[in-house]
Amino acid sequence: MGNKLLQNLHTHTIYCDGKNTVEEIITQAIRLGFKSIGFSGHGYTPHTLAYCMTEENTRKYIEEVKKQREKYKGIIEVFLGTEFDLFSCGSLSEYDYVIGSVHYYKAMDGENYAFDIKSPEKLQSRINDWFDGDAIRFAKAYYDNVARLPDKLEKMHIVGHFDLLLKSNDQFNPIDTSSKKYRLIVTDCAKYLIEKGLVFEINSGAVSRGIKKIPYPESWVLKMINDLGGKITISSDCHLVKNLNFYFEESISLARQCGFKEIQYFNGKEFEPIKICD
Repeated sequence: MGNKLLQNLHTHTIYCDGKNTVEEIITQAIRLGFKSIGFSGHGYTPHTLAYCMTEENTRKYIEEVKKQREKYKGIIEVFLGTEFDLFSCGSLSEYDYVIGSVHYYKAMDGENYAFDIKSPEKLQSRINDWFDGDAIRFAKAYYDNVARLPDKLEKMHIVGHFDLLLKSNDQFNPIDTSSKKYRLIVTDCAKYLIEKGLVFEINSGAVSRGIKKIPYPESWVLKMINDLGGKITISSDCHLVKNLNFYFEESISLARQCGFKEIQYFNGKEFEPIKICD
């Protein structure tokens, strides 16, 4: 894989739930031969600070990325981005790009509950408790929220981990992803996001953490996105510097298998296609 393809736009630092500093990640990117690196701190969500930047850390994060961008100017391009949840708060005006993601569901009781579920037992419990055991209703609630992202956010470029609700689905499979009802819900959502001109990511974050064996989204979803004329980029959803380019080669191979002939590369202003097939 050529160095031109070495770019990660989904990168977290110590300002949210990442484990490394901005500069540690930049220097690793340089060692790996990256031509550019993008940071995507989790936008502030008032209902929980467990994973996101505080309002104070948001300002520090922005200033630090800008500082390091100047320090490494001419060596590597550094982009200032954010990963904004549907329920995140704050201005997006200073960011070069925005990843829109859904991590939470606002229940009838007004509470926000996580879709980002780390155990199969808890996933089944959530489906039972929220939707009387109806996994299709659970899935529809998730994808309805994903479809709201581009209208909620003042700007958005990338769809983050499109089928995140499947994070812990592999063991017991309470969500039957082969069912016609499920696939119709997913396809309708993908069509809408493609019409909005958004880029989907092949995201290997759950693979690097040993939770899943395959990246988001599933292969049939990638094939469907390709058939509909959608675009993709490659992401490691990096929370630990050693995983900055995790699964990149495999993700490129997966993209080819699903019919993609190019991936999208962010140049600081817009996405441009880079060929991955002759």
